[in-house]
Amino acid sequence: MRYFHTIFPNVLIFSDTVIFWSNDDSIESLEELIEVSYKFNYQSILYQFPVRGTLLYDEIVHDDFRLPNEGGGIYNINSVFGKGIVDAYKKTGQQNWAGTVIDKSITKFLNNRKVDSEEFLKNHAKKYVVPYKEEYALRLTKEDINEETFNNTRDCIKNNFSNHNKNSTSQDVQTKLENTLKYLESFKQNGNTK
Repeated sequence: MRYFHTIFPNVLIFSDTVIFWSNDDSIESLEELIEVSYKFNYQSILYQFPVRGTLLYDEIVHDDFRLPNEGGGIYNINSVFGKGIVDAYKKTGQQNWAGTVIDKSITKFLNNRKVDSEEFLKNHAKKYVVPYKEEYALRLTKEDINEETFNNTRDCIKNNFSNHNKNSTSQDVQTKLENTLKYLESFKQNGNTK
């Protein structure tokens, strides 16, 4: 896929679920994970399909079974499980918008390593009152945008919400769209609304 930096190999996609993970818990791996997640998040929301997600620091297990068959092919089963998957699933389910939050486990991880989380995250995330509480959320744009860019981006997001065989007139979808557009408004020049 074109979103992923070549040194970041760990992604598993099934149905409407995308899981990224790192091989270790280094600061460099976290930087790469945030970069990949940021690109996937904004490109999906603006151009492909509305996504919501959670970045967190916790354990997961990845089992990659490759079994050869009699015809010379390989039967491949990937399995990912663990507390990190469960916690991410629960937290993502609470979100009522298209966007990705950065769980406090990430900021705690950074603080434990004496890294300023605000400085570390500023290029890819900002604090925002996500429809349930204030957290860091992955940015939809790198910088503040003018009115014309806002209108174009808003239209992309609206089209994206209605393009995937979803009932875009349902109250649930409308609420998610409204919350997503409210977040987009926070990027308008001189529009620092929460």
